[in-house]
Amino acid sequence: MADDPIPFVEVYRLYADRIYRFCLGMVRDPSLAEDLASDVFVLAMRSYESTRPDPDGLQAWLFRIAKNAVISYRRRQARYRRIMDRWSIQPATSVEDQVQLESEVSEVLAALAKLSKRDRTVVSLRIAGLSHAEIGQTLGTSDHAAAVASTRAFARLRAISRTDEQHPMKSSNE
Repeated sequence: MADDPIPFVEVYRLYADRIYRFCLGMVRDPSLAEDLASDVFVLAMRSYESTRPDPDGLQAWLFRIAKNAVISYRRRQARYRRIMDRWSIQPATSVEDQVQLESEVSEVLAALAKLSKRDRTVVSLRIAGLSHAEIGQTLGTSDHAAAVASTRAFARLRAISRTDEQHPMKSSNE
């Protein structure tokens, strides 16, 4: 615990972009990623003074909150889908739901979708700028295990991208 925590506005300035990129990598939807990143900082702000995270552990603390926010969102969505399926209700489609990402971003996100949850988490943390040590802290593994997981996850991502380039007619929904 630190005696003089960094002012929360500075925490936000330092980590907002990284948290957003992590959320984007996890959910592959820009507006949803913005909402989740916002939720992360609301949750963090509420507990910041009482938690007083050590500056060295601040980033890992924020990414744990972000990871948990994504997990909570997915659980809510799964419950929602079960209810909708049970009652055969079709949710309304908004204009925002129909807007597609730019071509390059879409391809990366489609490739990310083909990864396992763990690989997607590791890649998203690296995209957000975390080091292997920081990923290890966030995931509760060693630095070495995080480095190995990162290397393997990116190799699988590259393999997926090469396969998609060789078979451009294949749908990313397969």
